[in-house]
Amino acid sequence: MDSPTPAMPLETRPAAGRSAIRGNALGEGSSRYADWLLTLLRWDGLLPAFMAATPRVAKLLCDGWPLVQVLVGVFLPIGVFFVRAGHGAMQLRDGRHAPWQAAAFYLALLILLLFDALVAIFIMIPGGITRRDWQIAGTMFGAYFVLAAAAFFPLRPAPLIPATSAAQD
Repeated sequence: MDSPTPAMPLETRPAAGRSAIRGNALGEGSSRYADWLLTLLRWDGLLPAFMAATPRVAKLLCDGWPLVQVLVGVFLPIGVFFVRAGHGAMQLRDGRHAPWQAAAFYLALLILLLFDALVAIFIMIPGGITRRDWQIAGTMFGAYFVLAAAAFFPLRPAPLIPATSAAQD
């Protein structure tokens, strides 16, 4: 299937080892949903959980150095925010997503930034954190996760691979 046939014009021939349309009836659609789920769990589940833990870890490890705690609590979440925004924008350009999904992603990023700020503030609250504080943070994280899941859900299969990129593979 790597060479063009009369039924398949040269412009739409698939790259070597790939089908012309991902997510066809041959079962390849389930792999795009598995990819979506794994990416969602890594980028939108584990990464925010790691970021939520870093201010607490910084406080435990650098208790006598408040400047380090502030730097970790402020600048690390901002840096990770830009990494997540760049990676998400790259994911949204693959042709599988509707325009509204980009808006959902950027709204999710705003909620994530507020969540990171709230968690960083938690370590500075004298007297400890109440159950209500954790409920608010959990609600914010839940809203972020649902929006991110909707933003990256593959609504349609990947577009046809142009012949020029297939020749470069």
